[in-house]
Amino acid sequence: MVEEIHDEYDLPAVAEVSRDLFSTEADNLKDVKVVHTDDKSELIIPFDVDTFLMNNNFHYVPLDTLTRQLTSLSDEMMLVLLERVGENYDSYLDFCKVFQGGSDNDTAFELQKLVPDLNSFTTSLKNLTEKDMPRTQETVQDTIDYLEKLEEIQDLLGNHLMLSEDIITLKKLSKSLHSLCDTDPLEEELCVELTSRLFNLFTNIQTLLDSLTSIDSPFLHHLRNEFQGTTQEFQISLKLLTDRCLQHTDQYTQLSILLASIYKELKK
Repeated sequence: MVEEIHDEYDLPAVAEVSRDLFSTEADNLKDVKVVHTDDKSELIIPFDVDTFLMNNNFHYVPLDTLTRQLTSLSDEMMLVLLERVGENYDSYLDFCKVFQGGSDNDTAFELQKLVPDLNSFTTSLKNLTEKDMPRTQETVQDTIDYLEKLEEIQDLLGNHLMLSEDIITLKKLSKSLHSLCDTDPLEEELCVELTSRLFNLFTNIQTLLDSLTSIDSPFLHHLRNEFQGTTQEFQISLKLLTDRCLQHTDQYTQLSILLASIYKELKK
């Protein structure tokens, strides 16, 4: 049944949108004219769009589909045209002379009118590259340097605050350890804990002070003096604890091991 209907009614065949289709159409065109006026040239082509669409059954194709196909073909032709122009530029210039509308003087005049704009653009570009950009780069670099200096100052202030708090803690722990040295017998566990914390804090403060040697300030001098006095007290406590451990070699084993490791670190 379907075959009978197909034989009785021939379905319209839609032409393929391709270069060959338009090449054939261009070959059939006649009486193409170039009309020159005072200010422009126009190319008059006797091409009837409706006839073209009807002859190729494009009226059966949705408009969106036909538009996409024509756009794709147009993009393809532009690429081909650019390649052909690049391969033979002299021939392209000869071809363009047909549409110049008279003499070369018209083209030269149009180009001459562009010279002031071109000179203005060149001047602006020169000012941008030689003056504005270096000035901007200098401003950016100054801002970066300023921010880096602020960050450095912030770090220094943080170190000063940390140093002050650590020295206060060091003094409290040192006095507590020094008072434990007079007890008999020694509270070994407490002595080990205090001595270990004091030595770690002492090492951290010493490292922080070494990083600030380039800074000469009254406040930092005061902190160094406080640290020096507490260091002497801590050294006295270490000596007292060492004497007690030597007197009772079997009684304070953990404390003896800790003191030995501390003296080993101090000798480095």
